[in-house]
Amino acid sequence: MEKYKDKSLSPRERAEDLLSRMSMEEKIDQLGCAFFKGKNTADPEGLISAGLGTIGVSVVIESAESMRKLICKIQKQVMEKSRFHIPALIHMEAVAGGLFPQATAFPSAIAQASGWNPGLMEEMAKYIGKELQEIGFRHALSPVFDICRDPRWGRLMETYGEDETLASAMSAAFVKGIQRGDGECMVAATGKHFVGHGISECGLNQAQNNVTERELREVHCKPFQAAITEAGLISVMNSYGSINREPVVSSKKMLTDLLRGELGFQGLVVSDYFAINRLVEPYRIASDYTEAGIMSLEAGIDVEYPAPLGYSHDLEKAVADGRLDGGLIDRSAFRLLELKFRMGLFEKPYQEQEVKTAVFENAKSETVCREMARGAITLLKNERALLPLDKSHKKIAVVGPHGDRIRSLFGAYSYAGMLDLIEDDLNNNTEPRQNTGQKMASVYQRFPGELRETPIYVEEMIRKVYPKAKTLFEAIRDLAPDCQVSFAQGISYTGNCLAGYEEALNCAAQAEAVILTLGGQSGWGAVATNGEGIDNSNIDLPGMQEKFARDIYRLNKKTIVIHMDGRPLMNGFVTSHFDAILEVWQLGEYGFEELAKVLFGESEPGGRLPVTAARSGDVLPTYYGQPRGTGYHNAGKEGTYASLYGYINTDNRPVYDFGHGLSYTDFSFSNLTVSADEIEAEGELVLTVDIKNTGNRYGEVVPQLYIEDVQASVIRPYMMLAGFAKTGLEAQEEKRIQFTVKMSQLAFLDEDMKWKVEKGEMNALVGVSSGKILLRRGFKILNDAYIEGRTRGFYAIGEAIPLT
Repeated sequence: MEKYKDKSLSPRERAEDLLSRMSMEEKIDQLGCAFFKGKNTADPEGLISAGLGTIGVSVVIESAESMRKLICKIQKQVMEKSRFHIPALIHMEAVAGGLFPQATAFPSAIAQASGWNPGLMEEMAKYIGKELQEIGFRHALSPVFDICRDPRWGRLMETYGEDETLASAMSAAFVKGIQRGDGECMVAATGKHFVGHGISECGLNQAQNNVTERELREVHCKPFQAAITEAGLISVMNSYGSINREPVVSSKKMLTDLLRGELGFQGLVVSDYFAINRLVEPYRIASDYTEAGIMSLEAGIDVEYPAPLGYSHDLEKAVADGRLDGGLIDRSAFRLLELKFRMGLFEKPYQEQEVKTAVFENAKSETVCREMARGAITLLKNERALLPLDKSHKKIAVVGPHGDRIRSLFGAYSYAGMLDLIEDDLNNNTEPRQNTGQKMASVYQRFPGELRETPIYVEEMIRKVYPKAKTLFEAIRDLAPDCQVSFAQGISYTGNCLAGYEEALNCAAQAEAVILTLGGQSGWGAVATNGEGIDNSNIDLPGMQEKFARDIYRLNKKTIVIHMDGRPLMNGFVTSHFDAILEVWQLGEYGFEELAKVLFGESEPGGRLPVTAARSGDVLPTYYGQPRGTGYHNAGKEGTYASLYGYINTDNRPVYDFGHGLSYTDFSFSNLTVSADEIEAEGELVLTVDIKNTGNRYGEVVPQLYIEDVQASVIRPYMMLAGFAKTGLEAQEEKRIQFTVKMSQLAFLDEDMKWKVEKGEMNALVGVSSGKILLRRGFKILNDAYIEGRTRGFYAIGEAIPLT
């Protein structure tokens, strides 16, 4: 028996043996991909000519079982065309669940981060992995580790926000959950986009990333390092962008020296879709796709997605004429083969049995989805105790663009979002396009600024896919049957269609309470106001939505604003005038039912902002962790010659701080203690804080621990999130929360770019947001220490301990 067929041998031994038997052409085939997209379930352009290493699938399909059959068909075709019957590693996006019918549609990533609950995140990812594995998907192109500090960037909703510590905790939790176990149960996660992709110039997708070497490592690499060190991250995808005029996709400095050398990554690196093409156009640093492929392979890209343009059989000619070291092809092919053996793909390449109903009709998965939704609902404002609502109200009006739409529950990288894009593309894009497996398609607009509405028939398609989902209007009506609940849209999510405007105003004027929904739509193409490639110079409400809000406010002051979008609410009129405001993002398929429960006080609003809400696009960037001497923290500080408000014409302080979120009850914080006033750089500091629910109902609180470095050898941020906890307390209940912080978590890169825990004074700050610090306690680090950055502390998750 050939060694590669011997299950008793290690994956490495089996991969080495198989690689030694393969021709150069077969090795190159392993580095390629075929992509099944839209309504295409046939072999695209005959790409599976000799078997390919990987396959991507993103298609419209009837059911989970139909998807399983398709994956079986594809996998059998791949193996039949491979001399050694090598299976493909088949991938799908999964940041909020699989993109096929019956897969649980969880809240969007930014909503997940709003829950500040890594434990629940891990549970969610576990169920996503089970559903993918049941179909035959073994590679998830998720999660997104990008740190986003510019809300103009359309992909904010795919991220875990602006803070590297929160993002590290959530990222590591997702990877742990989806990569549970080993062998046949494993689904490989992909951390993306390495690295700095979330700070693109002007907030434009795929633009250059202006970032210093220090910030790149301390901030943007941190979630990757946490997932590598703590969760064993299997796969990484490159950034589309460029740093210091060097495209990341062809940067050995980034993909080999930094990722593998400094961070210690040992897994598979895959290209983002069409990223290698960009070396030809727009970057123009490669003369053709083969040269682009050579550059990317040398840099450290193992596999090209979604089609082998750079990694074509022309690489064999490049080896023959000395332009490429054939050992690099061997290296990348070996990495993929070893992973396939590790995952048991050779023994179980596809799911032969019909889909198990229990996997997709799982009460536990639904419970997690609902809890994620409730945990994301963030109460920004509640003056005069307008919330929770009383079911004794006789008339409640639901108005605005999201009041009676299922589509509003879903963001980009959802099955609903994919349906929306495909149907819009079929209906509106009359220009001929290149094969989408070969070229990157642009967002199609017939004129600058054009936004199109999701057609009603697409809404009906989405309803059929998610039969349990309710609109907000339906959820409120069903929860409060004795209320007369009416709906009138009044304005569209683009803010451009005013059909039914007067009807909505009349409904609001006659109601005892009004639910006003505002915000845009996350997705793809010109039917979205934000999403991948859907960047926006205006971070305010879309179109004429502010006018609509003003008219509603004039008619009825008892109005609750529900904002759902891919970026936080940043409208001065709304935030200053309305008494009750909730930020809800995209809540997933059960989200509006959970939102209705929160509105009527049956559930607690559990969310806290994972981003800072800027006052306007004129004051960007606005994030809490800006370095000393910069940003809104600096306004009015000694040594600064500038307006006390930052700008002479406006206030640059945020509307809502990072970490902000209210409860329906009140809490008191007291008795912040540290285990030592002085501590060695190699030690751990234990901090405790007592929290009491001083109200008359159950509530949830997120105590946040920040560290302030009083004086350092390089400029440090004003404050840094070090840890957090999420805990619920009954009325008058008191808990003690304990944080254990490794001093290595406070390390930074010194003047010589070495990881250093520096001696000196520190302040521990505990509060309910970055802008509302309630307690502070000083401590001192006694000595300097140089540490291994790979194994430093990344975050401290607080836990409740008995009161003594």
